[in-house]
Amino acid sequence: MSDFYIDRDTLTDLRLLDKDGDGVFDFFNQTITKGDEEALFDIFRDPITDLEEIKRRQATIRFFFGLRAHRIQPGVWKI
Repeated sequence: MSDFYIDRDTLTDLRLLDKDGDGVFDFFNQTITKGDEEALFDIFRDPITDLEEIKRRQATIRFFFGLRAHRIQPGVWKI
């Protein structure tokens, strides 16, 4: 597996890790708890580069979005 490196200037220019309300991280940050926010920040700070791991994560996200599509209201699911 290869490592992914990005220099500080590029991070600043792309605003990937900014937490000021209009950076890329803030766009994706829909977390509720501080721990969830820290976990998401770790993903942004240290992205995976292994293709198989990326595919596993995509499958997991698709699964949960599929479940969400069947939720009628909180706690009530259409089967």
